[in-house]
Amino acid sequence: SRRENRHCSAFLTTYTEEDGTITARFCRDHIGHACEPSKIPLGRRDRETLYGIIDQKYEVPKIRELLREFGKKSPLYYFSTRMIKELKSR
Repeated sequence: SRRENRHCSAFLTTYTEEDGTITARFCRDHIGHACEPSKIPLGRRDRETLYGIIDQKYEVPKIRELLREFGKKSPLYYFSTRMIKELKSR
């Protein structure tokens, strides 16, 4: 499969056996293409950090800036403006 971004959970992996049998493993759930913050896998610490920042009543651009500071290895980095707005409205 070809990923558009690293945080999307969708994948397709195929295996071709010697007898010609093809086996596929896949996940059809997509994230990052729509507002689906619940699909980003967050550990307890990341979840507490995220909601701690949101609870401080920062504006959305500031929240996004703070989350981006965690770097690309953190799932917090990948929260889009739209996803942050959705979480703030809850």
